[in-house]
Amino acid sequence: MTEIKYTLKETDFLELHLYYFKSEGKLKRLTLKAWIAFLILIGIISGFLIWKSEIFSAIVLGITAAVISIFHSSQMKKLYKKQFKKTIKTYQSRFGKEVYLKISDSQIHVKSVAGDTYINFNEVIEFSETQNHFFIKLKTQAIIIPKTELESIENLRENLKDLAKKLDVKYIDDSNWKW
Repeated sequence: MTEIKYTLKETDFLELHLYYFKSEGKLKRLTLKAWIAFLILIGIISGFLIWKSEIFSAIVLGITAAVISIFHSSQMKKLYKKQFKKTIKTYQSRFGKEVYLKISDSQIHVKSVAGDTYINFNEVIEFSETQNHFFIKLKTQAIIIPKTELESIENLRENLKDLAKKLDVKYIDDSNWKW
């Protein structure tokens, strides 16, 4: 049985959203779609320029497209991070508020300003660990546990790993994860 109290900050909610957005492959998929659409558009414009005998303009456009392609991925990351910063404002009432988490033999109990919730273990999909957080992904939500608020990180890690084995769900160690 594990009992902890901690406070959630805006950065905790941001990292949760960024982590699952990237780890579920959504970032890569959306970035690739935007890049392909961009290349198709550049190809059409270049084809038109070549048809109009504007070879120099087509070459300049091609070089510009190559330079933009180099920075595309990092710019998309910045764009999505900015968007998620706006999105997490919906959790603003939970910033700086204490959360009580109790993991017993039969359920997870979470008490916060969002309410008093008892979660059955069949709701747990996976446990994830990043450099700064533990995340418990549920079917409809996720529980954030910031490592900076813990007295014994190793103790909680072992408890979550044991629980993952007991529930036959994944424990993902993404300690090197970066946005």
